[in-house]
Formats: sequence, structure tokens, C-alpha cells
Amino acid sequence: MNDITTVRLRIGLGDLSFGATREAVAAYLGEPESTEQSGPPGDSSVMWYYHKHPLKGSASFDEESGFTLSEMMTSAPSASLNGHCLMGRPKAEVLERLSGVELGECEENVEDLEDDDDQRVCELWFHSVGLGLHFEDDMLDTIQWGFPIEDDA
Repeated sequence: MNDITTVRLRIGLGDLSFGATREAVAAYLGEPESTEQSGPPGDSSVMWYYHKHPLKGSASFDEESGFTLSEMMTSAPSASLNGHCLMGRPKAEVLERLSGVELGECEENVEDLEDDDDQRVCELWFHSVGLGLHFEDDMLDTIQWGFPIEDDA
């Protein structure tokens, strides 16, 4: 069985690496439950969704990378990052467990959703390693990772 729980920053998921073809991703994860294409020609992307799959997430293929695997998301409770299962844990604990990992500068976005029982959403973005952590009411809900964003300057 393929490893679909080990988040590997800058690399991929388990033995599946960023830059893999759609055929390789389908062989590793199986066919997606649904797909979506977005963006203008020349800058479009294709999302594959795996909501019922144990990954509980998605795989993204960007035109800029020749429609190869460029980003992933997971909400799987068994997902691990740096050897820690972090899903469902409070933000302070997640950051403590990742304190030994060089993540670079953090950009934090917080939003209170008045229409959703006063739910608070917090996103932490570590662009230098291509990592996003999504918290709902202070608990880690989703891990998003991909190729790091590089400055062209």
C-alpha cells in the first residue's frame, strides 16, 4: 500500500514527488472523485479531489509546470509532518512540535466568520518551504504544501 500520510516538505507525499505526471498520481492515489479546471489559458490549473479517499484532500497540477503535480492538501487525521500527527491539534501545540523545522518567516491571516456561528479561521503560510496550515477555531484542519514560492528579485 502506498504511503498517503507522510507530508514531505518541498518533496511531496510519501513516495509521490512534486513534478509527477497525472498518470503517476493516478497510479499512486487512484482516480480522483472529481476534477476542476480554473484560470486563464497560460496560467491555468487542474485540481483533483479525493474527499472520500483516505487522503481527504486534493492534488493540483499547474500549466506553468506542464500540468505536473505542484501542490497537495490533506485533512486526513493520520497525516504526519516532521514525524508528528498534527491534525486536530491546537495552533500553539502544532507550532511547538514544528519548532525544530526551519520554516522561515510566517504570514498569518485570521478571519472571523460571522455567518458560521462566529467561527474563527486562521491560516499560517510559510512561503519559503511551500507550507500552509489551516486552523478552524484554533485546531489544525488542513495541511497544504507544494513547491516553495521563490522570489524573482
